Amino acid sequence: MFGAGPAGAAAALALARQGLRVALVDQQRPAAINVGETVPPTIKRSLARLGIWATFLAARHQRSAGMVVSWGKDEPYENEFIYNPYGCGWHLNREAFDQMLVSAAKEAGTTIYKIVGSPDCDRDGRTIIAHTETEDVILTARWLVDATGRRAWLARRRGVRRRAIDRMIALVRFGRSLSEENRTFIEARPTGWWYAAQLPNNRAVAAFFTDADLIPRGENSWNNPVKETQLISGIIGSCFDWSPVSVIPASSGRLEACAGDDWIAIGDAAQSYDPCSGQGIVKALDTAINSAALISAQTRGEALNVELLQERADAEFQQFLLMRSAHYQRERRWPDNSFWARRRIPD
Repeated sequence: MFGAGPAGAAAALALARQGLRVALVDQQRPAAINVGETVPPTIKRSLARLGIWATFLAARHQRSAGMVVSWGKDEPYENEFIYNPYGCGWHLNREAFDQMLVSAAKEAGTTIYKIVGSPDCDRDGRTIIAHTETEDVILTARWLVDATGRRAWLARRRGVRRRAIDRMIALVRFGRSLSEENRTFIEARPTGWWYAAQLPNNRAVAAFFTDADLIPRGENSWNNPVKETQLISGIIGSCFDWSPVSVIPASSGRLEACAGDDWIAIGDAAQSYDPCSGQGIVKALDTAINSAALISAQTRGEALNVELLQERADAEFQQFLLMRSAHYQRERRWPDNSFWARRRIPD
């Protein structure tokens, strides 16, 4: 298992729970900037499947009553979770959430290796050579799982190319806030769209999603777009101690092949979805659980139909593209602006 984000940790947990020997190889890196701090109510279903819903509740993440959205019209409208069968959404302490999954995987029997530098594969492709701060590690595995996010480290080593369908990036800042607001805020603007939310521990996040070639240079990359907002500027105006602006990739895309005879890619390594879907973490958990079930079945002698698996992945991505198109089609105020024109379905 390569990668200890939500997908990798969830897959390790699910496999270990089924009695398999699992090694989770996590490359030591500087702390990552994660924008996935808000999750929909359906996270309950995914965490219950993993058997850690009670653990999640005990961590006291912040409940979210719904969203306030300015998309397709100037007047904001509310989308409340009150009628959702899974209850409320959640604003996460993302570091604590990720650590919860890793700890659960470890408690289930997963061996975790924090390695220095990149791992390597022997000629057979199943022998992993890596180095921790104290020892050399040599692991041999029947199955390899790529959960390294958009890097798709293992898949690329297998010669599989990744195709991006856009050039979206996110400009992200974290700040401090004393607000008791628990809703998520979304606002479409001429050159992209904004997301803002109050997080646990008096933290706040704001992110501007646009295409890489559309951002102004220097200080204006943040200041100019935020001046254009009406909803977001009012929400984040009371925040303070802002972090510097971080620029992170947010493009949608997929691997040309999501699996082989001895490997499988999950989460963002396999397919990355537009953040407008709001399903990134839930998708990561669900693909991890489903992939773990496939691997477990294969170890019991059932044949893995790679072609059928690819067909399902293709259908899933096509469904996402339809959803993405329908969502962006709802915004018609700036039809000639590049960001929106690129996402418009031709007449």
